[in-house]
Amino acid sequence: MLSFLEVKMRKIKRIWAILCLFIIILIVISIYPPIPRPDIIIVHNGNISITISKENKEYENIVNLTSKRFTLRSVQTRIDHTEKENMIRDNTKSIEFIYDKEQSFRSKKNFLDSVLYRRLLFPIESSDKGKDGFMIFGSEKEYYDLSVKNLIQSSKLDKALRDLN
Repeated sequence: MLSFLEVKMRKIKRIWAILCLFIIILIVISIYPPIPRPDIIIVHNGNISITISKENKEYENIVNLTSKRFTLRSVQTRIDHTEKENMIRDNTKSIEFIYDKEQSFRSKKNFLDSVLYRRLLFPIESSDKGKDGFMIFGSEKEYYDLSVKNLIQSSKLDKALRDLN
């Protein structure tokens, strides 16, 4: 029969194992990239659209700067259909990530829920407006009424997009 001290030590070991596992999961979630690298990036600026492939020298910079806009505050949310359409129509600048295969997004806050998509649209607000940004999910044919909000602004991304022209 186990002594009182041995029982306590086993409980402490279990608690430490669970705590370590929890910390490892938190680290993996924080390292996990918010979005995979797209097959093609399309930068829309007014009536001009620029297609950027993986071979383009600006590809890595745009992907990295876009990924850095995600924080723990970035949450997946429904967006009103009219608001979404107005956002797409009224923004003269946007970045579109296009994927050949269906992708899955898991919010760092809501890690258990996932969204399947083939396109992501990032309407780009000017940095001087001070608004947090959005990412809108889409299929091959249309954009969903589902987005991620509270993306932080990036003056470096704004500059990189201006330098494309």
